[in-house]
Formats: sequence, C-alpha cells, structure tokens
Amino acid sequence: TAAVNAAAAAADMARHESIRLLGEVTELRAREERLRREQEDTKFQMDLQQRRLDSLKLTQQADRGAVQNLECAFLMNGDTNGVLYRMGTCTSEVWVNPARSGLVRVVTGYGGVSASNGVRPIRAEQEDVIERTVICDTFAFNDGWFTIDLDPKDLGVRLRPSQYTLRNGGGKGRCVTGWVLEGAMSLDDNARWRRLDKHEDDQCFAMLANETDRDVYPHHSLSWGVQSAKSYRAFRVRMRSNQWGSLQLFVQGFELYGQLSVPNGHPLTESARRAAATASMRAADALAA
Repeated sequence: TAAVNAAAAAADMARHESIRLLGEVTELRAREERLRREQEDTKFQMDLQQRRLDSLKLTQQADRGAVQNLECAFLMNGDTNGVLYRMGTCTSEVWVNPARSGLVRVVTGYGGVSASNGVRPIRAEQEDVIERTVICDTFAFNDGWFTIDLDPKDLGVRLRPSQYTLRNGGGKGRCVTGWVLEGAMSLDDNARWRRLDKHEDDQCFAMLANETDRDVYPHHSLSWGVQSAKSYRAFRVRMRSNQWGSLQLFVQGFELYGQLSVPNGHPLTESARRAAATASMRAADALAA
C-alpha cells in the first residue's frame, strides 16, 4: 500500500510538473509572439515614418524646383505693375530699391555714372537708374549702357518681356536717339544677347525735351512694347546714338513688364502668398459680418 501511494504521489507530482512546464512553454511562446508583433509593429512604424520623410523631401524638392508665373502687365507710365516695382515691395510695405536689397543687380562699364544738380556734380550710383523718383537734374551712364540682372543669386528668376519704360536722364540737347534693348540668359563672358527692340534716329525724347522750359531738365517717361517668345534673366539697354554725339546714355528711370517666372521660396512668391492669405482672411471676415 505504501508503495502504491508513493507511486501515485510521484505520478501526481510528475503530472503537476508537466502542467507547470507546459504553462511555462505556453507563456514563453506567448511572450515570443508578443515580442514578434511588437517588432513588426515597430518596423511598420519606422517604415511609415521613413515614407513620410521621403514624401516630405520630395515635396520640398518639388517646391524648390517649382515656379510661379506672375503677370506684370503694363498699364501706364509710372504704374505699380512693373517687375522692378514688385521686386521693391515684396519685402517691405514701402518701395525699396531692389538693387540695394540684393534682389536685382545693375551692371555698367568701368566709366560708371555721372550726375549733377544744375552745374554742380553730385555723387550717384548705377543702382539709381531704377529709382522711382527723379533724384537729380542729370544722370548718365558714361559708357553708354547698363544691364539689369533679375537673378543675381541664380535662383531661376526669368522674365518673358512684353513692355519696358525709359525715363530721360535730364539731358536736354543730349537725349538718346538710338538704342537697343537686349536680353540674355547669363552675364558671363559667353553670354548671347538677343535683340528685343531697336530704335534709330528716334526723336521722341528730343521733341519732348524741346517742349520743356529752358531752365527745366527733361525727365519724360516713354514706353514700348516687346514681342518675345523667350524668357531672359538679364536685360541690357545699349545706346547707339544721342543728340550730342557723345558716349553718354542719359537715362534716369527704367521698368520692365511681362510674365515673370519666380521659384518657390523667392521673396516675391512669399509676398504673393501673404497677399493671397490676407485677401482670403478679409473675404472670410466680410462674410462673417
């Protein structure tokens, strides 16, 4: 009887041990399964995050590469639709010469510029050619030409021109009578300049200057249309003749019009977005009222 009881107790212990080991194995397998699922979930979350990052990078690259086309249509001399005006107001509520803020660049020959008030010479800079207001009585480019670079930071700014404006530099008796407007894609030594407009023996500035009072320096603005199928980065005004027969180009004022292509991230596109957001908010406020 004792032997039977001992055998039964041993069998019972063995059964309990088997149940315990089976439970441990089951728990171990459950933990392994949970760990596997956690690893899969972690990998899924990491893959999802990576896909989101990749998508964001592609979006940012597309944004950097994308451009906005801004229409700068001529309305009248001195209007606020021109390219240089928009460049000068995209970072400030008041117009700031974009050549001084670095958004455009004015280039001329080694002779620089000459300026005066009456017979007294004054200091001037080539950037003054795109000032909105007349800053002195006479203003001239001594080498007879100047260039406006719309993309000095090489961001991809381009203009398909449709109109341009010149303002007389006050040179009565020395008005420009012959000139060309040219466009180019670069400003390096191998730049290919395309003629966009040409004037020969054009007395328009001279006639207006002759109609002014004797003691008044003429600063009339005149505009001309341009037919161009291409867009350009830089524009050059090059004198061919003037009344005086000198090399000086008397121009104190210049503006460009047309379809302006600007990459996302440029101050002009940011300005356009802010303007659109402001207009949308005002419209929403008007509806709410």
